[in-house]
Amino acid sequence: MYFQMRKISPFLIIFIALTVGSCGARKDPYSSFARVQRVQISGTEQIDEKDILPYLYTGPGDLYSPFSSSKNAGNIQNYYYQLGFFHARVVSGIDSLTEAGYILLYSVFEGERSLIKSVTLTGFDSALDMSVFKKNNILPGQPLNQMNLSMVMIAIASEYINRGFYNVKIQDTILPADLDSLAMNVFITIDTGSRVFIDQIEILGNRNVRTKIIEMESRLKRGQIFSPDLLNRARSNLYYTGLFSFVSVKPLPSKLHEDSLKVIIKVEESKISFFLVSVHYKSDRKAGINIQWGNNNLFGNAQRISVSASYKTDFYGEYSENVELNYSEPYFLGTSLIFSSYIKAERIGYGERNLEYIELSPSLGKRISASGVLYSGLVFRRAWIDTASTENELKFSMSKFTNSFVFGYSFDSRDNPFSPTTGLKQDIRFQVAGKFLGGDNYFYRMGWDWVRLISSSKLGCYIFLRSTWTFPYDRSLENGISPDQKLTLGGVNSLRGYPENSLGDIDELNQRSGNILVNGMTQAHYTLGDFAIEVFFDAGGLWNSAQDISSYENIGFSLGTGFIYNTPAGPLRLEFGVPLAGEHRYKGLIQFAFGNPF
Repeated sequence: MYFQMRKISPFLIIFIALTVGSCGARKDPYSSFARVQRVQISGTEQIDEKDILPYLYTGPGDLYSPFSSSKNAGNIQNYYYQLGFFHARVVSGIDSLTEAGYILLYSVFEGERSLIKSVTLTGFDSALDMSVFKKNNILPGQPLNQMNLSMVMIAIASEYINRGFYNVKIQDTILPADLDSLAMNVFITIDTGSRVFIDQIEILGNRNVRTKIIEMESRLKRGQIFSPDLLNRARSNLYYTGLFSFVSVKPLPSKLHEDSLKVIIKVEESKISFFLVSVHYKSDRKAGINIQWGNNNLFGNAQRISVSASYKTDFYGEYSENVELNYSEPYFLGTSLIFSSYIKAERIGYGERNLEYIELSPSLGKRISASGVLYSGLVFRRAWIDTASTENELKFSMSKFTNSFVFGYSFDSRDNPFSPTTGLKQDIRFQVAGKFLGGDNYFYRMGWDWVRLISSSKLGCYIFLRSTWTFPYDRSLENGISPDQKLTLGGVNSLRGYPENSLGDIDELNQRSGNILVNGMTQAHYTLGDFAIEVFFDAGGLWNSAQDISSYENIGFSLGTGFIYNTPAGPLRLEFGVPLAGEHRYKGLIQFAFGNPF
């Protein structure tokens, strides 16, 4: 800002009030007569009049004051001065009062504009990004624009500050090439000072989360080179844990040493435990209930535990019962290893066919970057399968063991794990079942999940891609893998508008499944407070072998819309999708879900 509003003497206010009151009928000071109806600037040849209006002290629609004329004249002249018109001046200014309000008329003399003859930098290093000069037209032969020059200086200062030179000082000097010349030499002097390091980290406001955990989650360390970007990432990291409703990360320079500072982290903790009950009903006559309890800071070290139970039925004999326990510890035994484990049991009934299984999976991970984790784990599953032949209805039962080893890489830069709006998440994994681990199923499985979220103001969108390929080998090459290890496609978290698990070939349980899955989901939404309106398009396919991909069978597309209610634990989604291919074509379906599909 170039100008500040002056304080008006109270005696002047009283004098004006008395004067107005003595001149007949009183008028509202905020009525149209006291406002500026129009501003006109003549003599503008090189500068568009519209570009000047935002810089006026009193513009169209503003209240007129005794200072409007002089302040506007000064602002017009300063605007020209900033653009290199050092000889510009306001020749005249006239204020006229009409029935509609004041009309302000100004006449300007622009004069000639100064050009940049040379740009000289001192005190810089070779790492400085020089493209900022070209972006802002601060180059020899270009018209002088001091506003753009200021943008260049801000960009240079930001670059040095983010490299640790927190006390950098930048000064510009503009001198004419000679006394009568309009050519200007621009000099920029950079004094970087010494690099600044983080000397202390002070944490305030935590009650249940331990100080050490906050410091580790922030990724800040004593001795680090300071930069504002480092503090922004620390703030995002702490928010991402879900443990805090408020996070502030601010620097406090040292009074004794200019090369060090203290970082102060202030937090307000969120509610650590939650209990959720959700009931849903779908238009394909399927209903269910889900109950979930969890704690996000079990022992003060950010350990998470959750227990969930669900029941679904179609009222015609098909049902599923599920119980699951999850536990994770980001700093296992005080180390940098990430431990997680789950155990789940499920019973699925398809009339006379039933599937029951119990699965246990412990894993360890190691963070290798701010957002990336390498992990490996074991998965043990025992399944009990009761099947009936579709030809002669002869029932038989079998028990299957699947022991596998999984390793992979996960990257997650989303801004929030529960209701993300921006960021990238992907998971690349490889699974080996059988071999030295034994069991009844022998297969290799490769998987890749990728999601990109973009948000701008109230608009947002995401693209979610998922692909999983299964290759049986050894004893499973001829007999195939058991149906409990097959992949499924269709439903509210894969192909919206399609019934659950409605694509693929028929398996031993008379259900649709496959070994190779390709799925894509796209969505755009408009947010209004805690609510959002969405439109989506999904596509996918599920096959038993690579040879089947060339056919057009078991491929689905859907289009739809829905409503979202954002809760602290994740979004509640009510969606209506219409399949565009397959046996369910044009049969719309209303579906309900909690959480994101990725």
